[in-house]
Amino acid sequence: MAFMSRRNPKGKLVQRKLLSGSPASGPGNPMPEWRDLSKSDEGLTDQILVAGIDTDSTESTKQKKDRQRQLNYDAWVQLKDKEKKQKILAERRESERLERANKERMEESHRMVGEWNLKKEQQIHEERHKKPFVIPQKYRATYVRCPRETPEERRERIQALARLNHIKAQRLARQREEQEKLQERR
Repeated sequence: MAFMSRRNPKGKLVQRKLLSGSPASGPGNPMPEWRDLSKSDEGLTDQILVAGIDTDSTESTKQKKDRQRQLNYDAWVQLKDKEKKQKILAERRESERLERANKERMEESHRMVGEWNLKKEQQIHEERHKKPFVIPQKYRATYVRCPRETPEERRERIQALARLNHIKAQRLARQREEQEKLQERR
């Protein structure tokens, strides 16, 4: 289909579609501008194409601008909503990642503390079940402190030594009394 170009009264370039049967659209006539345009446009349609806008529509320019402005605003609102949703999703992902990292860190610290406590309990168990420090017979009455004992163990050991010494002293006193009685009888 051929087009015929001319300028409208406002100075804009206007293209008109030529009908297929018009003499101006024939192959022997490459330049249809030679026709006198003041005569009736028998072979032309009423449709005028101006920069891609259909001028036959009943909308005024203001309505078109308003509609375009509304479309632009709707597109802008959709874009902002999309950006907001993406931002919320990104924040949610970041908070979930931080929560996971904190949880892993807590689990690791609990595991480390548990291992440390277990090791400490094993050490205490081994120290408690070692062979006790035995004071040699000749030094048994004197206090020799074991470097591994706790203050409570030390107190208990001192009390036990004091009881033992007291019992020994009572036994010795009884033996002396018995010897004295035996000597008096003789």
